[in-house]
Amino acid sequence: MRKKRVDPALVLWSAAIVLFAGAFFLGRATLRGPLLETQRTAPGSTAQDEWRSRVEEKAATAAEKSARVCLNTAAKEELLALPGVGEKTAERILAYRDTYGKFVTVEQLLDVEGIGEGLLEQLRPYVYVEESE
Repeated sequence: MRKKRVDPALVLWSAAIVLFAGAFFLGRATLRGPLLETQRTAPGSTAQDEWRSRVEEKAATAAEKSARVCLNTAAKEELLALPGVGEKTAERILAYRDTYGKFVTVEQLLDVEGIGEGLLEQLRPYVYVEESE
């Protein structure tokens, strides 16, 4: 029996039709709509403003924490940089810490001679006590 020979042009045309049909149906499927809808926002929109404010808030919190002074580890120079704290007050804070041990709360500053409610409220944003200390 004799083998039938397949025309190469016929094979190429068949492959081209199959590829074209596949591409056509895939293309139509994507025209129906994306599987995941995204919302485009213009610069200055509400969503973008909310995102920006959250990022800025986190950055500000981190910056505040790094700019604050821990009462239990602060050196005299760090205490002198605090508002309302001079040489005498810084020395008294260090003496209190040496005498009574580490601060447990920021409010303990009231026990330091020369620090009253007003100065404590002024210092509160700039000082902290680590909970693990």
